[in-house]
Amino acid sequence: MAIKAHTVTDDAYRIKVPKKTAFTIETPPDQVKLHQLMAVSAQRGTGKGVILSSFIQGLQRQGCCDRIFILSPTIESNRSIFGPLQIDPDDEYSSPGPESINAIVDKCKQEMDEWEEYVEDMKVYKTLQKIMHRRDTRIQDIPPDLLLRAYERGFVDEPPQSKYGHKPSLALIVDDFQGSNLYSASPKNPFINLCLRHRHIARGLGLSIYICNQTYSGPNGMPRVLRQNLTSLLLGSQKNKQVLDAIAEEIGGQVDRDTFHKVYERAMHNENPDEQNHNFLMIDFNPKHPSKMFRRNLNTFLSVNTR
Repeated sequence: MAIKAHTVTDDAYRIKVPKKTAFTIETPPDQVKLHQLMAVSAQRGTGKGVILSSFIQGLQRQGCCDRIFILSPTIESNRSIFGPLQIDPDDEYSSPGPESINAIVDKCKQEMDEWEEYVEDMKVYKTLQKIMHRRDTRIQDIPPDLLLRAYERGFVDEPPQSKYGHKPSLALIVDDFQGSNLYSASPKNPFINLCLRHRHIARGLGLSIYICNQTYSGPNGMPRVLRQNLTSLLLGSQKNKQVLDAIAEEIGGQVDRDTFHKVYERAMHNENPDEQNHNFLMIDFNPKHPSKMFRRNLNTFLSVNTR
């Protein structure tokens, strides 16, 4: 089996390391589908936050991510990593309690309210323009309720404007909660419930969720119900082969064991042995094309030749 690498030169896919050491949304052809339920898993100090921040920065440059929430008890110590995302301080949450989850969902609903108001405003604007541009239109021909709405909301002469110029694309980063009750497998756990219905919240607006965790499974890892619903997995350095075997077994329905181990080895191969290895294998479980299922980091596709 031969593994070939093809590198995309678009800067949107490059990992941006900070100076301080420390499926309804249109996306470009080489980008993943949105919405995502993505996990980034690797042992401590191997760049989980860096690669996730780089990935989301790419989405922002491509106009595919408009507002980001973050749920993390270590926000302050990770400013250099997530700072480039320019997350509003009001969208930062350090507690894993249900009040944080509910607040995030409420803000998603507010975004949908604003979008639906814009859509309705645009309908009214187009209707008024059509009426007022008829040669025989009289003032009494203009529906007063439509005209009142246009005056009150300021789009009589100019079309209404939406906040982002398109339907909002929202994201939630979850970081450093391994071993906490955030991952409790209880069916009443609001976070698990949010993850399972993330595409449908806020009347279908949806929310992409990105989870950083040192442990993929086990007592301190993500519960199986989340792992089974992942759309993508970014897998970094693991402590032992048994961990990789367990992952290969679990994702065996989509990636056979031999293929998984080979692409993982190819992705983790360090071109410069004198440098610390911060490489990741990215597995897209819903790729736009079969050739785009595996990547080394974010910008190098790994194609599998089984002949």
